[in-house]
Amino acid sequence: MNINNLNTYQPSIISMADMCLARLKNGEPNTDVIPRKSTLSANKKWFDQNGDEITLNEMHKITGIKREKLCWYHTKYKGDCHEIFKRHGLTKVKKASKNSKYKDRNGEYLQLAKIKMREKISQDKVAELFKKAKFNHTQAYKMIDDFKRTKL
Repeated sequence: MNINNLNTYQPSIISMADMCLARLKNGEPNTDVIPRKSTLSANKKWFDQNGDEITLNEMHKITGIKREKLCWYHTKYKGDCHEIFKRHGLTKVKKASKNSKYKDRNGEYLQLAKIKMREKISQDKVAELFKKAKFNHTQAYKMIDDFKRTKL
């Protein structure tokens, strides 16, 4: 093939029609569905920091790492769960800084997005209600509760 014949018609090497005719002539292939077993954590053993055996879900809750990534780390470190803890650590919950204007119902500083998710109302509405309450969290949550009641 050279540069001159790139734009010319080339017959296909594989003909779908020929394949279908051959399949009809030779009979239908076996089309039974064979379900595959999950290989995510089938043969993997998980251990916590104390050496007690745990499940993949428990490991996920402890570390906060996605299950697929945990399985990848398990393979990478050849099953050494202590190495996963040492290199990738435990869950570190992000807390809002003391400069944040927003607080949860207990008075602890919290990010606006977290309040939005907990209260299941829009972020703009949460910000508006906190602003009306002059960032007093008890008054703001009373207003949020009233808003939810009237919404239903």
